Amino acid sequence: MKLQRRSATKREKIMLSDRKYRLVALFLLATAVCSAIPAVKQTMGASPYNSLLYWGSALSIFLIFCPRIHIFGQLRNQEAVNGYAIRGAVFYILICFFAGVIAQTLKGSPYDHSIPGIFYNVIAIFPAIMVREIARAYAFGTAWRTAKHRIAVVGAVTLLMAVTDINLGKIAQLQSYKEIFIYLVRDVLPTFTESALLSMLVFYGGAKSGILYLGIIELFYKTFPFIPELMWLIDGTIGITYPVLYLMWLAEQLPQLKEGVGMQGSKKLDLGFLAALFASVLFAWFCVGVFRIYPSTILTGSMEPMIRPGDVVLIRKLVDEQEIYELAEGDIINFKRQDFTVTHRIEEIITDEAGNRTFRTKGDNNKSADTELLKPQDIKGTIIRVIPKVGLPILLMHSQSDIPEGVVDQEGEVIVNESSK
Repeated sequence: MKLQRRSATKREKIMLSDRKYRLVALFLLATAVCSAIPAVKQTMGASPYNSLLYWGSALSIFLIFCPRIHIFGQLRNQEAVNGYAIRGAVFYILICFFAGVIAQTLKGSPYDHSIPGIFYNVIAIFPAIMVREIARAYAFGTAWRTAKHRIAVVGAVTLLMAVTDINLGKIAQLQSYKEIFIYLVRDVLPTFTESALLSMLVFYGGAKSGILYLGIIELFYKTFPFIPELMWLIDGTIGITYPVLYLMWLAEQLPQLKEGVGMQGSKKLDLGFLAALFASVLFAWFCVGVFRIYPSTILTGSMEPMIRPGDVVLIRKLVDEQEIYELAEGDIINFKRQDFTVTHRIEEIITDEAGNRTFRTKGDNNKSADTELLKPQDIKGTIIRVIPKVGLPILLMHSQSDIPEGVVDQEGEVIVNESSK
């Protein structure tokens, strides 16, 4: 009798525990489903803080109140699967950028690359990615613990996560069969194949693998200043085929993990991938002026012999009004003139009765000063160093017609020092 009671009590505890796991899984999946409702998505898109509040609240509830559950993958293999996630994300970025270079469709990023802007982008994407992939992993773990038809549940969760990631509000805007076809190829099918790849990574590596894969891609695209703007057919083809091919490759690698093959040295390789990616992002930020000092390539000879075409100048930003008043005659400055930038020397500082300053500038190699006086708000920074010939590849990429006219001397010679960053 005592043995039967103990057995009944144990079953009750297991059933109660299983019920908790199911409730947590439903809560996390419901959070993902609700986020796909157009009205909710529009509200979160209005401000990164709305997104942070929504996903941050769900994440906090899970971390504080919900029990953990183990997924299918063995713990000793999860680190290797995390490495596969990192490599998969880096390869995807490289493929997209290679396609953008070949198609000559690299465009300036629409995202804010100031320090506050990068912070807003991070808080807007990472909590959402974390909750979604935790939901995927928890649902898989719950299915493996409690469900009879485990594979069917895994497939259903994969489809559900894909549907919640599709822009459903865009469907109402489609007006022709062509638009529907493009929408399917560029938006819908890639979302399903990506979800299948994420499910494979999460199934064997846990939520961390999915977070790494999506997080690296999303963070790179929102922080890199140039992104590929591919035509819909190329974009859709990469989005559909790459996850499928990488998933097939993973299916061949995973049996080797069970035998411990190929796991040695993977951590250093993965760190190398991340370090290279991080270094490229830092260099790009440096080039576009995220930091206090940034480079600029000189395209014309108006500052010869000190600065020649193909030289790179390092510019220190002016960040407050006091630095404007510290400028002196003879300083070389970089300033904005219409849609281009100019690097010239201050020839004269003019101060009116109210103490307001304007600046007369001149290129060292020009016969006359620039005709238009320079206002303080147009000054970008001062030149602190010249690095000879480093920018020659950029100079060769510009034809003579790319160098703008508009600031000329008395004989009509171009005296603009346009900078390409």
